[in-house]
Amino acid sequence: MYGEELTFTGSEFTVAGLVAGDEVTSVTLTSAGAAATAPVGHYSIVPSDPQGIGLQNYNFTFVNGLLIVDGVFLTLPSQLVPSRLLMSSGTEVTLASCSPAELAAMLVAAGRVIIQASEPGCGGAGPASAEAIP
Repeated sequence: MYGEELTFTGSEFTVAGLVAGDEVTSVTLTSAGAAATAPVGHYSIVPSDPQGIGLQNYNFTFVNGLLIVDGVFLTLPSQLVPSRLLMSSGTEVTLASCSPAELAAMLVAAGRVIIQASEPGCGGAGPASAEAIP
């Protein structure tokens, strides 16, 4: 999840093809998505450096794993909803409602938020969505 650092223990792997008595006890796992600052997205988990018993006569072939970083959902009560947003394009968006509404905001990267209104707009318009990127 965005904003949370992932620390691999070295035991998140499977092994096939070893002779009885030989064992991989750990591998080094790295991923650009493991950092707390990694934006929402898909990242490779790269295994390397197997450690264990009786491994000196093996040539290892590794298969990358997949790490998915999801956004963090926040609910903002109406009193905390800003009346204006400045978009990355320089366009200013004004938020207005006929009735108090909550916004669901998803933090997807440092300073990048996707906002979705939880109630229909005035005059029967559907819920609005905006993305704020500094």
